[in-house]
Amino acid sequence: DRLSTLGVKHLHVAYEQLYHSTDESDIAEGWLRINRFLGIGEQNNLTIGEVKEHFEYASTSSPNHRGIIANYDQVEKFLKDSDLGYLLH
Repeated sequence: DRLSTLGVKHLHVAYEQLYHSTDESDIAEGWLRINRFLGIGEQNNLTIGEVKEHFEYASTSSPNHRGIIANYDQVEKFLKDSDLGYLLH
């Protein structure tokens, strides 16, 4: 990717993994990767309990669109077979 080409140290992290994963160990692993990259906090064996204990920020949106779009069924019907269907969750 472009950052690597330019020699910029970086880490790819998915917001969904940090805030909406159904697997709590996956959430902890995402935060552990960030800690290791930044060289801060716990570097090994981070638990979901420790993550939640230190949360300053929390998700401000629903993990699925059905909970926030009043006419979700109509939107889904319109988009599901389009190029944008993958955006529905």
